[in-house]
Amino acid sequence: MRTLYIINLKMKKDMAPKRHDFVSARSAWLGFAVVCLSLLISPRLSATAAVEFEELFFFEGNSDTQLPHRNSQQIKSSFDKDSVRYIFSVVRLNNKRWQESAQDLVIKVRYFRSDGGLFGESSINQHVPADWEFATLWTGWGWDTPGKWEAGSYRVELWLDDKDKIGEGVFHLDASANTASGSRIVSSPVGVKFDQMGFFEASAESSVKAPDDWHDKRLKNNFRKSEARYIFTLVSLKNRLWQKQDQDISINVRYYHADGRLFDVAVINYTIPADWEHANLWNGVGRSQAGNWEAGRYRIELWLNDKQKIGESYFTVH
Repeated sequence: MRTLYIINLKMKKDMAPKRHDFVSARSAWLGFAVVCLSLLISPRLSATAAVEFEELFFFEGNSDTQLPHRNSQQIKSSFDKDSVRYIFSVVRLNNKRWQESAQDLVIKVRYFRSDGGLFGESSINQHVPADWEFATLWTGWGWDTPGKWEAGSYRVELWLDDKDKIGEGVFHLDASANTASGSRIVSSPVGVKFDQMGFFEASAESSVKAPDDWHDKRLKNNFRKSEARYIFTLVSLKNRLWQKQDQDISINVRYYHADGRLFDVAVINYTIPADWEHANLWNGVGRSQAGNWEAGRYRIELWLNDKQKIGESYFTVH
């Protein structure tokens, strides 16, 4: 398996630098920032380019930042607008023509404000040889100086060959962001702090075990309708009462359709011991037989004691 790491930049014509190397190009960009990709993808194949979006993640850094490990704490999808400089997005593609033939990719990345207005557009152009099983591409935008990003949520659409929409997602810039894996912190109660959430598919048997770490391949944001039975939400919480006292928590995990309709609710009730610095808890909804989920994007909200919303994220059934 071979992977490729590339940087893709695009600037307004009147801001383009004379030199074309990545570092000088970013240093010369003084007044414009384009938002990056989210983790929420609906895989499809194009008739001209046979690739499938397998994973997206992103991180913040400066002009010299290197690509972090997938399980690094640098990987986030919500950011503090006052400290953000450049936001980098990393796209992992599954090559459907592996060991068959090479192909050229053109991916349009379109960024929309929360009001639906187009914010910006960029392109990723890449030749994928036949001996690459996967390709990992990354791109970054922003400023050398922090504090210039505007708060808000942005929708990102991915278009293959400028014809086929293959996915969309959302990421956030706010003053309370400190989370990973496509999740958004809404607020932090006194006793626990929301860290991240992920999703995995399994049967409804009581012996279901959650992934041991956040790099486990079972954790996904995309599920096949024909295979999905129960979709579990795994929640990571930081214990603010660590080494102080035990605490009882109740979390309502609310599953919503894309149109806002409530799909189902899973409840997590647990006593977090004082000697747990972190707690990973999970529960799920679904059916014992595969094929019963409706295709579409689902929004997941976490409510502490059914009163305080502490986080949200998304997954897609296709």
